[in-house]
Amino acid sequence: MGVNERLVPSNIEAEKAVLGALLIDPDAIIRIAPRLRPDDFHLEKHRWVYQAVLNLHERHQPADLVTLCDELEREGHLQDVGGAVYVTELINAVPTAIYVEHYAEIVERTAILRRLISAAGQIAQLAYADEGDIGEIVDRAEEIIFNVSGPRAQRTLTPIRQIMDRVVERIDYLAKHQGELMGVPSGFRLLDRLLGGFQKSDLIILAARPAMGKPPWRSISP
Repeated sequence: MGVNERLVPSNIEAEKAVLGALLIDPDAIIRIAPRLRPDDFHLEKHRWVYQAVLNLHERHQPADLVTLCDELEREGHLQDVGGAVYVTELINAVPTAIYVEHYAEIVERTAILRRLISAAGQIAQLAYADEGDIGEIVDRAEEIIFNVSGPRAQRTLTPIRQIMDRVVERIDYLAKHQGELMGVPSGFRLLDRLLGGFQKSDLIILAARPAMGKPPWRSISP
């Protein structure tokens, strides 16, 4: 079987299981929303249903048969997805919501595979076209690949601007309060003068022989 004859990666049963689990346990959306997007679903009607669940969650409304059908009706998609009958089928497609994260992982994995296939096609077109400097072609190819993995990386990375803003604010605050004790006192005046007291998230290890006057152990909340 040739590459073009192969089926596009998808798992419709897993998509149904995710949506059904969300209708059984509306709170499950909290566990999968950070990792699953509407366009991760292969079927368009499943994208509409998932987006409707997200909309209800953002408005702090529970997602059940009645509220979901009403939301889909307001968006003009209820009949397109198959009406209340299909929503009921989604609820019956999964017996429990315990494994919703596993179902979501399957949906996410197949979505990434589809994006990789699409990216490979775009990169092949760039190579065949052979237009522009080779460095620009490679940069464009890298950008296409990054767009596949970018959403996943953003879940663990924080923009440097956001971090630096907090760092600059902290440095400015410390500069304006030099000499003041702004943390938990250690009991040693010289050490407190140098450190300003133990700060949040600090790991301080003091080593000395017994009876040398080490301060008592203290826990500093992060």
